[in-house]
Formats: sequence, C-alpha cells, structure tokens
Amino acid sequence: MSTNFYWREHDELVCPCCKREYECLHIGKSSVGWAFQLRIYPDQNINSLEDWIKLWCKSGQIFNEYGESVCNTDMLSTIMARPAVAGQAIRHAEGSGVECGQGTWDLVSYEFS
Repeated sequence: MSTNFYWREHDELVCPCCKREYECLHIGKSSVGWAFQLRIYPDQNINSLEDWIKLWCKSGQIFNEYGESVCNTDMLSTIMARPAVAGQAIRHAEGSGVECGQGTWDLVSYEFS
C-alpha cells in the first residue's frame, strides 16, 4: 500500500477571486517497507528534507492523495519513522535522479506517482 503527499501554498483549494485551483507540489510517496520517496525541486530551491520543513513552517497545507489534511508532525513521522521489512527499509536504486537521503528517505528529482 502506498500514499502520495502534497503541499499547497494556500490553505484554500481555490482562489476566492477567480475560482482557479491553486497548484500543489508533490512532497513524495510512502510505500510500506520502502524508504520514503521525497520529491525535490532544485529549480525552486527544495533540495532536502530541511528545505521542505522550512517551507511547511511558513504557510500552506499538507494533504494526502485522498484530500485529508496532514499536520507537519505527522508528515515528518511518515518520512522519518519508517516501518521496515526485516528491520530495514528497502532503498530505491541510486542514479537517474535518485539519491539516498540522510535517513529513511530517498531524494527523487523527477515526477512520479
């Protein structure tokens, strides 16, 4: 089972003036037994988990693919407190836009679902 997580700069889903839906950024994907796939955006200066944390502390909303709101603490727990298969999370293959993070997450520089 896996779940995707997203961040939107605004707390609202749509702009109250023009009714256009606000864009969101894919934070990453949590899959049972695997290291969290943390999406990075070098062109937006989001290159690490620390960069995401700074962004979350400023404003916005974190939510999952089911539209449920997720607090910063729960998001960090999902990324950092990974249940593991046989005591260790499976890592994604490095290279082609993937590198091992400093903990229980991998950094992914391309869009995935």
